[in-house]
Amino acid sequence: MLPNGFDIGQYAPDESARGWLRAELGVPDDTFLVGNVGRYHVMKDQPSFVRAAHIFSQKHPDAHYVLVGPGNDAQNEELQAVLKEGGAGANIHLLGERSDVPRISAGLDLFALTSVSEGFPNVVGEAMACGVPCAVTNVGDTAIVVGNTGIVVPPSDPTAMAQAWSQFVEMGEMARIAQGQAARARILENYDLEMIVKRYESLYAEMAGENGKRR
Repeated sequence: MLPNGFDIGQYAPDESARGWLRAELGVPDDTFLVGNVGRYHVMKDQPSFVRAAHIFSQKHPDAHYVLVGPGNDAQNEELQAVLKEGGAGANIHLLGERSDVPRISAGLDLFALTSVSEGFPNVVGEAMACGVPCAVTNVGDTAIVVGNTGIVVPPSDPTAMAQAWSQFVEMGEMARIAQGQAARARILENYDLEMIVKRYESLYAEMAGENGKRR
């Protein structure tokens, strides 16, 4: 089975994105920023992201977080209740549905996927294409996509997720940037949309040839 491909032109590193996103959030330029993109749904398990933020903030109180996607907004009463459980609520920004996801992704220090179920997680590949390292749950093909460029933890385990975030902080900025560069290189090598399209075309041509022989 062929994997999905990613538009490496649309999803790409953007040097201006970091300052732009922090300016929009009203936080300092050096703020460590963790993000998650996806519609609010039980399978995406945004509450685990929030609870990981609560745990992480105990050691890193200046960190901030963004939740992007339909339902991740102030009108979500379930999400608002989880925000009030711990100490990071004021630092968690609910951006809702956005049309500028590539730029938001490129502005993150770290992308976190907390899903309890996935097939092939496009949002992870998109973040990687932006040069952003990822901490992800071990669901679907997620571990295959990140390879050795990210950290994989069990689903429904906010403590393990927070520990993964801490590992990225402790490795230092330069090592974290290198991880992000390795993540983009992995996408370019294995999941470039143009390359995947050619593989599909080759497969279809092969299937057409086999069907022709059977007639």
